[in-house]
Amino acid sequence: MNQNLSAWGHLEKLAWRDVLIIAAVLILARLLILVVRWTLRRAAENAEPHRRLAILRISPILRLLIRGAAIVVIVPLLVEANRSQRSCAERWSRPGAGLYAQRLREQCRGWAGNSAGKHVSAR
Repeated sequence: MNQNLSAWGHLEKLAWRDVLIIAAVLILARLLILVVRWTLRRAAENAEPHRRLAILRISPILRLLIRGAAIVVIVPLLVEANRSQRSCAERWSRPGAGLYAQRLREQCRGWAGNSAGKHVSAR
């Protein structure tokens, strides 16, 4: 039972700004779907009879694409809220992660004030 409750724990870390952005994305996606459906229906009514079904067939495909785009925008916000609680050093402290991770660690040290703006030179 505790596992089920802890699965939703990352949502507690969301800021109101993130919630408002997510709500705005969902509302805009819904409005865009309504506009697209209305436009396609009007286009199908005014089109030649043999083109009507082809035009109406586009509607569910566009709805799926719009909803997919909304999910692509929303998921990084949820993941970012979960990752922002960890410190910079915790994110990049894996040993043997390579030159890229070393550069990121140096940047983290620079942000934390531990470094005097030193940067790792690229080879």
